[in-house]
Amino acid sequence: MTDPSWIDVDFGAPVYIDEVDILWEAACATAYQIEVSPDAMNWTSVKSVTGNTEGTTVSPTAWTMADIEKGFSGTGRYLRILGTTRCLSMWGYSIWEMRALGDTNASCMH
Repeated sequence: MTDPSWIDVDFGAPVYIDEVDILWEAACATAYQIEVSPDAMNWTSVKSVTGNTEGTTVSPTAWTMADIEKGFSGTGRYLRILGTTRCLSMWGYSIWEMRALGDTNASCMH
């Protein structure tokens, strides 16, 4: 329950990312950064998000409630969601599910 807090994903090899969709639990982030890294130590922000209110206490059954973030591009082996402001101050950050879209060819430029 501290800011900032993060969750990261290791793709196992560098990939190209141009969309991230998040199904937030009610303990969502109203502000966060989408970041990529080649080594999980040096991070580059590819998108700053503010004003998110998507979050639910009920396990979603489809992506219709997803916080969909586009309009960026990044390359890295790692993807991180860096929460900077919580929806609910008494909880941390909680994600039901997340997906990243792009290409396994890291040199791809869609």
